[in-house]
Amino acid sequence: MFMAQGAYIQSRQDAFGRSVQYFGDVRIAVLDDSYLPDGDIYALKFGDKGITGIQAGEIMVKDNGLSGTMYETLIEWYVTIVDLNPKGMAKLTGIDISL
Repeated sequence: MFMAQGAYIQSRQDAFGRSVQYFGDVRIAVLDDSYLPDGDIYALKFGDKGITGIQAGEIMVKDNGLSGTMYETLIEWYVTIVDLNPKGMAKLTGIDISL
């Protein structure tokens, strides 16, 4: 069924030479069960045709110098996440992952 849609599990190497799995060009990430206590699974497509990050202006850095025994630096960076596609993210609910 999936192969007829042109989507199937692929194996590639990341930038560090580790093997990673993809489904239809979307990376599959495996999490510990404790990260999914409600039995929901989320799928995200990152990039300019899915979920991406944007920033307003540049990063502003102010070196405040030595403050007591520590150096203090103020960093201001205004960022957000944008969904550029109505199918950029999906949620599947009610998954029972117990054996």
